[in-house]
Amino acid sequence: MKKFHLLICFLAMSLITIAQKRYTVDQIPSPKLAGQDYFVSNPDGILSNVTGLNETLVKLEQDTKVEFAVVMVNDFDDNQEDFEFAKAIFDKWKIGKAGSNNGLLLFISIDRRKYRFISGSGVEGLWL
Repeated sequence: MKKFHLLICFLAMSLITIAQKRYTVDQIPSPKLAGQDYFVSNPDGILSNVTGLNETLVKLEQDTKVEFAVVMVNDFDDNQEDFEFAKAIFDKWKIGKAGSNNGLLLFISIDRRKYRFISGSGVEGLWL
């Protein structure tokens, strides 16, 4: 019986470890690169209404020309700070149009309780 309890504890700890994936920038799925017309990446399934958020972001882009991306994960690579990680996603995905720098990224990490807005120069001061 003791061996059975140890096995159960080991399996439970293994599942917890597997569930807490720490993403690298290259592991964050880009919806645009997958051929979709929106910019919400929710690989851990944290957001419950991705469709509604995508509709809002599409309308925002139509109304303001701002290309707004949202990335929400439980955790990310220990070797980077939240700003560096978010900026690397922003640069890799090339959020915003080249001539107008109208990109905006909201990056959220649940486990670290961190969030970052990264904006192109064309967005800065837009809503002041």
